[in-house]
Amino acid sequence: MYTITEAEGRLEIVTEGVTSFGYVTRNGADRLYVGARQIQCFGLKTGDYIRGKIHAPHTDELFYSFVLIEEVNGETLQTSN
Repeated sequence: MYTITEAEGRLEIVTEGVTSFGYVTRNGADRLYVGARQIQCFGLKTGDYIRGKIHAPHTDELFYSFVLIEEVNGETLQTSN
C-alpha cells in the first residue's frame, strides 16, 4: 500500500512525439507527474494551477504522481460516478 497526500502547484505540459504528460514542480526540485489521461479528461493546459491527491513512486516510477485532481484554477471539479 502507498501513502496518499495532498499537493498543489502550476502545471507544465511536455509533449514528446505523440505523447503528452505534465508535471508540477514543488520545493524548487520535486516533480509531481500528471498523466496524459488526466490532462485530456480535464482539458488541462500549461499554467493551470491544480490541487489534488498524490502518491509516492512505485518501484518502477521516478516521480510522485497525481492520482486525483480535485481543483483546477481554484474551481472544484465535478465528477460523476
